[in-house]
Amino acid sequence: MSAADPFNDPLGAREAEQKSSATHRETVDPVENAKSNIEEKLLRSPLGSVALNRRQFLGRSAQQAASVAATATGLAVASNNVASATTPGVSGNPVSNPHTGSTELEPSTGVRSIDQLLRIGIIGLRNQGQLLLKEFANLPQVEIVALCDVDTRQFRPAQGLLTRLERPPAREVGQWQELVNDPSIDAIIVATPDHWHFAIASAVLTARKDLYLETPVTLRPADAAFLADLAMANGCIVQTGLIHRSSSMYQSAIRAIQSGVLGKIPLVRSWVTHQRPVIGQRAPVSTPAGVDYLSWLGPAPLSQFHPNRFHQNWQWFWDYGNGELGAWGVPLLDVALWGMQLGLPQEIRASGGRLIARDDGETPDTLMVEYNYPQTKLLWEHRSWSPHGLEGRSAATAFYGEKGTLIIDRGGWKIYGTGANQSGEPQPLWNPHLADFVTSIQQRKQPAANLTVAASSTALALLGNVAYRTGETIRLTSEQTLSELPRVDRQLLTQQPLIDR
Repeated sequence: MSAADPFNDPLGAREAEQKSSATHRETVDPVENAKSNIEEKLLRSPLGSVALNRRQFLGRSAQQAASVAATATGLAVASNNVASATTPGVSGNPVSNPHTGSTELEPSTGVRSIDQLLRIGIIGLRNQGQLLLKEFANLPQVEIVALCDVDTRQFRPAQGLLTRLERPPAREVGQWQELVNDPSIDAIIVATPDHWHFAIASAVLTARKDLYLETPVTLRPADAAFLADLAMANGCIVQTGLIHRSSSMYQSAIRAIQSGVLGKIPLVRSWVTHQRPVIGQRAPVSTPAGVDYLSWLGPAPLSQFHPNRFHQNWQWFWDYGNGELGAWGVPLLDVALWGMQLGLPQEIRASGGRLIARDDGETPDTLMVEYNYPQTKLLWEHRSWSPHGLEGRSAATAFYGEKGTLIIDRGGWKIYGTGANQSGEPQPLWNPHLADFVTSIQQRKQPAANLTVAASSTALALLGNVAYRTGETIRLTSEQTLSELPRVDRQLLTQQPLIDR
């Protein structure tokens, strides 16, 4: 095994590339040197330090380093655009429709014809990526032109799915930057592990492409707010993975909650209970053939390839994911915030642990989080080892009012304890949500689950994990915004267990 083999020895490869990069810088031209200086400043700024670290992120290859440098340069320009996002005449400014009163985005490339196919590229082709590939392929207005994954083994099943859906094969790409830089691609779908969301989304929005981004949208609360500002400044349409927002069934439940039929609602609870497979304890191994592990790691800390920290199981490690609270908590807590019209809480406290699974995982398999608001308490609970749910449902949100209780999951909703006898039947989730994304692009209007919406539910999940990992109560003031949480941000940035459990 060669010490410079990027598949089997990423640490040695990184050192070799750094030495090569140092030699190259002596002969680099002034333009590239200027880009590097701008990039360095950005990476050290509050905007860039989040997910981009020069030592970790740029030591891939000369080609990828140049691409990221260009992205960082664009982000520096974009940050100026964000600051002037409300200045008249800036492309991408929100404008008010005089006929409907709704907020629309002034497009940077013009309104699309309804008959014009939306050309999309998908980054990340495993579980969620394949689901999105299938659902987008079922939309007649969409043409899937590019597939991107760092694991070449994922292309065959993805192409097979396109064939079964009678869609033409798509171009196969190993580096996501190629999709961002391709002018023929209109929108990009990001279904990567969580730790890549911010960097890729920033580059996509800087390139003024529309974006579908899975949740949690970032690893730090302030980053989600930054992405929302960047999307608005550049006139980009962004739909996030909060599929409930586009569901007519969920919308009817929210109308019932906000109608006052439940009376005052002092308690809301969201939960998920199911039996996850125990991942066991395994040792690092050689990187599988066809896997670009350095690119998979990206902004995460360097490590040898570990099968338990890769496909699917990455979400149980703090370097890459947010555990069950990130996977299920974001969409289910979003339903609670939506129904109650809530933002940030005053206090967050959490308790739990990895109490059942004795394996390599780090995130808790048992967790209770308490979010305290002035008039309402919001509770989260997950048990990743139990099939017995609350209120007879395994993944749901319950609104406990003084006059009645409304419980909702993907199988429908019902009000208990009042004479109203109201309920809602299950309705399709994915097709309306992705169709809303396409329609929003055509009409340049805000979609149902835009970044501003997703920022709040993402923040609740991230802050709940911080409360658990620190063992401390997080206290927020009513004046604080998502971009004004420096103490919490520093804790999340470490991405290491903060207390011994």
